[in-house]
Amino acid sequence: MKFNTGKEGWVGKLEKSIKQHFSKVGKGWFNIEENSKETYEFGKLKKFLMMVNFMMQDTVLNLCKNSVHEFLEFMLDYIPDETLIANTANVKNVFKNRKLEKEESDDEIPILDSDLEGIKACKQWVNKSFKKNKDPEPLFQLDLIPPK
Repeated sequence: MKFNTGKEGWVGKLEKSIKQHFSKVGKGWFNIEENSKETYEFGKLKKFLMMVNFMMQDTVLNLCKNSVHEFLEFMLDYIPDETLIANTANVKNVFKNRKLEKEESDDEIPILDSDLEGIKACKQWVNKSFKKNKDPEPLFQLDLIPPK
């Protein structure tokens, strides 16, 4: 899945907003039309743009951390708490009732209004494609294989 970070994405919108609001400043500390490197180095515009850059890096870092945490929680929901093996043909996975941090239904991943468009599309695809079956059927059953 590709998140749009170009002209149409959040980076482009941020760039457009900064240019739009600083275009009216003219000469001074926040002149976006500055040609002198020395003046830019000592100006407040450089400090502001560095702060914006750090904020963007922090945002991407937090998005990545949250995504990894959500993926970990998602994967842990499908690991059994206990596996009971009676014999090679009879294996049972035991899942205890886990309370989720967010009150989610077992049917679907909730789609929030605050989600990015790409995340909404991904959640819709997951909800459509997969069911949360905590105790799935085995891939093969030995009793279906005809005896020799």
